Amino acid sequence: MRPLAWVLVFALSLSGCASLKEFFSPAPAAPPLRSAPAPVEPPAPAASTPAVPAVPAVPAVPAVAAPPAPPPPQRPASPGSPFRTVPPPPEPSPSPPPPVLSPQVSNEEDARQRGDAQNRMTGTEALLRQVDSKKLGGQQQENFRIIESLLGSAKDALYARDTQRARTLAEKAYLLAEDLVRSLR
Repeated sequence: MRPLAWVLVFALSLSGCASLKEFFSPAPAAPPLRSAPAPVEPPAPAASTPAVPAVPAVPAVPAVAAPPAPPPPQRPASPGSPFRTVPPPPEPSPSPPPPVLSPQVSNEEDARQRGDAQNRMTGTEALLRQVDSKKLGGQQQENFRIIESLLGSAKDALYARDTQRARTLAEKAYLLAEDLVRSLR
């Protein structure tokens, strides 16, 4: 009795409202949009067919407007041509670099910081000359590159007249160089 019940349940589930072909077929594609539907007039009733009451017309659904097309490119005007050319927009002029934001210091303090930075850079270069970069291990090589980078940044800061930044970068480079040389001994 049970197998018969399962067969009936299976048969009913397959028969349902839709056939298997409709169930597994993809959904039909949506009809293409038209700009304005044409009114359809019903044919005149024939004498042999009974008259059917007129069905009220379905109000037309307005079509969705497509985005406007981009304007066509302008052609260069030739002498006597009705087209006019539009001059290209002017190129933006390069603005000067922003001023360096640093605290205002006296000329004496600026000169002292410049001297400190130059002394530290000279000391760092002397320490780096003691090191053979080809014999360094992985982390030591990385530290060597960082020291060189800090030294270059310090020189750039001196050139930009940012003496406080130059002194700070030179100090960091010097301390790292001292540690590198100490680790090699």
